[in-house]
Amino acid sequence: MVHPEEHLLIAGLVIEGELCREGAARVCSPALTSAGQNFAQNIQTLASMLSLPWVLLMHAQLPVFELFATTLALIKMPTGGRYGSDDAVRTQVDAEARRVFLEEMRRPETPRRVEENATRLLTDVLTRHEDVLLAMRALLASGVSAAWTAFECLASDLWIAALNERPQAGTRALAELPGDANDDLTRKSISVRLLQKYGLDLRNTMGSLLFSKFDFTGVNGIRRAYEAALGEPIRREAVFENRDLSVLEATRHVIVHRGGEVDEEFLRRTSQNLPIGRPLPVDGAMVSRLANAAVHAGCHLLRVVDNWVASTV
Repeated sequence: MVHPEEHLLIAGLVIEGELCREGAARVCSPALTSAGQNFAQNIQTLASMLSLPWVLLMHAQLPVFELFATTLALIKMPTGGRYGSDDAVRTQVDAEARRVFLEEMRRPETPRRVEENATRLLTDVLTRHEDVLLAMRALLASGVSAAWTAFECLASDLWIAALNERPQAGTRALAELPGDANDDLTRKSISVRLLQKYGLDLRNTMGSLLFSKFDFTGVNGIRRAYEAALGEPIRREAVFENRDLSVLEATRHVIVHRGGEVDEEFLRRTSQNLPIGRPLPVDGAMVSRLANAAVHAGCHLLRVVDNWVASTV
């Protein structure tokens, strides 16, 4: 049974994709350009995915405008009555209908009306149906996962690129590794086999070499990797202190690994008051808040690392 309020599920859904594009465009270090552009594209893909219901509903309205234009053309043209039997008349009517349709589409108020109709259909009509509501919840949950993945990919790619560009940071990170003698790579030694993999030259491969030694699947692991490599600039900027970023990580974990059901670990990590074993409440406002936490943290991280690379000789 759908509760009367649940049609507001998608209210407040806004993804700050423009902020990502601007952040990527401001990157000065060529070595980091690809990471920034990929992050912006991943966030744009997320926004496009979440907007799919509106896009479909807006385009679904076009046949109504086309029918309206054809009707006007048939009424306007004296020979319109022969539309079904005379090819020449059909061509004339279709051309006039096309002109009327394009004229209507160029009116400033038309796109706004189409968007308002799509929003009304989605919020006030369609999401009152259980199957549509379930589909929207699944779409929003996918948005949470995509937002975390975009941030995780940026953090990984940026770290590798920065250390490949500035190997001295790799030397600092190397000192954080354990000293297990059975490992190919420790803080004290590198095996000949591993050196051969990189052509016996580590000057531009420190990030690639060390990446597997750090955990980029969670906020704490990412923080540790960046603090090990960059040190004070990362600690001073508090890039990873946005609480919503940690909530995003925990929410994504529940969605992917617990089928979206709240568990004790989620409550411990987020301090939320939700019943254990029940589906995690997901709505547009929540997805926007968490996704935009990834956007802001990602842009902040990109700016800090870019400045560090530019200022490090």
